Amino acid sequence: MARDLNSTVEALQDQLSQLRSAMQQQAREKASEASSYFSPRAHRLSKELTREGYGLAEAAKRHPTAATGAVFGALALGAVVGLFLSGAIRDRD
Repeated sequence: MARDLNSTVEALQDQLSQLRSAMQQQAREKASEASSYFSPRAHRLSKELTREGYGLAEAAKRHPTAATGAVFGALALGAVVGLFLSGAIRDRD
């Protein structure tokens, strides 16, 4: 009886090991597929963001007052949104 139980446990351990190996292989394949899918897109997005960053920098150089106003406007808008959100969270409590 103990031998049957030991052999059953060993068989289950072997099956779990095989299942783990199969899942690891599948995870590696999916990771490779995801990498080959996202890598070119991320590279293209990086180039576009760099190009836009240079454009924004040039616009800020040409119009420093407008750029400063835009930065302060964005900060003020963020502060107002933050105040509203913190008030909404406080009201829920």
